[in-house]
Amino acid sequence: MRGHMLLARNEAALGNFTEAYAAQERVLELRGDGATAQDYADYAEMLVMAAGGYVSPEAEAALAAALERDPRNGVARYYLGVMFRQIGRPDRAFTTWDRLLRESRPEAPWVPALRQQLPELAARAGRTDYQLPEMATPAPAAPGPTAEQMAEAENMSEEERTAMVRGMVDSLAQRLAQD
Repeated sequence: MRGHMLLARNEAALGNFTEAYAAQERVLELRGDGATAQDYADYAEMLVMAAGGYVSPEAEAALAAALERDPRNGVARYYLGVMFRQIGRPDRAFTTWDRLLRESRPEAPWVPALRQQLPELAARAGRTDYQLPEMATPAPAAPGPTAEQMAEAENMSEEERTAMVRGMVDSLAQRLAQD
């Protein structure tokens, strides 16, 4: 299970979305009825990315499974809005995304895309009076290595430097997985 989860995440990070969704599909098979909303949302996202942004019927089914398990799942709600846009339902896309934006933390990864796209989508949905909601300023990103740490890295062996970089990447991956 863990191997397939890591494989799916790493293939997605490398942009190999076909391999990523195949590995995530295996995760769903192994988890069976214990698969979570996030498992299905991740699968749907990988399917969408592999299809160049198109929400296929298979991705739509995965979104439905995610939302059945957790109606507040942000990733699934975002792609549900994408699907509504694709099928010519700006009214449903607007409602889905506006609610998602209002319920999201400012640092949620979909917030910038929603803030950029909602005004145009509101107009297409006939909501000419729409105003984006005010949001708190997102928390600053976690700092990278200090100048002192960078200077120390110059004196490290190749193996030590590689281990340091891997540690930073793993830390970033953990933060991304939490968000």
